[in-house]
Amino acid sequence: MVTERRGRDFDLKGAASAAIAVSFAIFAILLRGIHVRRPQPHPEERSDFRAARRFVRTNRPIRATTVMFMLFNLGFGEVIVLLPVYTREVLDAGSGTYGLLLASLTAGELIGSFAVGAVEVHWPLARTIAATQLAVGGVYLAFAWKPGLAVVLPVLVLLGALTAPLTIWAQTLRMREIPAHIRGRVFALLRTAMQGTTPAGSAISGPALASFGIGPAVVAIATCIGLPGGVGLVHRDLSPQHDPSTQPA
Repeated sequence: MVTERRGRDFDLKGAASAAIAVSFAIFAILLRGIHVRRPQPHPEERSDFRAARRFVRTNRPIRATTVMFMLFNLGFGEVIVLLPVYTREVLDAGSGTYGLLLASLTAGELIGSFAVGAVEVHWPLARTIAATQLAVGGVYLAFAWKPGLAVVLPVLVLLGALTAPLTIWAQTLRMREIPAHIRGRVFALLRTAMQGTTPAGSAISGPALASFGIGPAVVAIATCIGLPGGVGLVHRDLSPQHDPSTQPA
C-alpha cells in the first residue's frame, strides 16, 4: 500500500514537472514570435551600471519604494517556508491542503490584478503603495492566532488581492520616473536588489521557526512587510511633491 501511494505521488510530481516544462516551452515560443524594433543607442548610454546606480541613489520615490520592496520580499521569503510548516503543524494536513493554500493566494492575486485596472486611484501612487504594504503586514498577523482552514483560505485570498496591485503600481511609478535610455539597466538593478532578499528571508525563517515557533515567525513576517509601508506613509521621499503621479504630464 505504501509503495503504491509513493508511486502515485511520484507520477503526480512527474506530471506537474512536465506541465511546468511545457508551459515554459510555450512561453519561449511566443517570445520568439515577438519582433522588436531596436532604437538607436542614446548618446548618454553607458556600458556599465553607473548611470543606473546614480539614478536609483538620487531619485527619492524609486529609492524609497525599492527599499520597501526589498523588505517586503524578505518577509515573503519567510512566508514560503512558513506555509508548509503551518499546513503540517497547525492544519494537520498534507500536500493537497498546501496546494489549496497556494491556489487561494494566487486566486486573490488574480482578483487584485483585475480590480486595480478597473478602479481609478486618486491618492498619490507612492502613498498608495505604502498604505497597501502596511495593510498586507497587518493581515499577515492573522496567522499568529493559528486559525483553521476556514479562516486561512479567505485570509490568503485577501493577501493576494492586496499584494498584486503593489507590483502594478510600482511598475507604473518606475515607468513614469526612469528615463528611457537607462530603463533597462535600472530595472535590472532594481530586480536584482529586490529579488535577492527573498532567498535571504527563506534562509532565515527555517532556523527561526525551529527556535521560536510559528507565532514569533508570523510577527517577524508582518514587521518586515508592514513596517516599511507605515514608514513610507510619513517619509518625505514618498511625499506628494516627489510623487510623479501627482505632477502634470
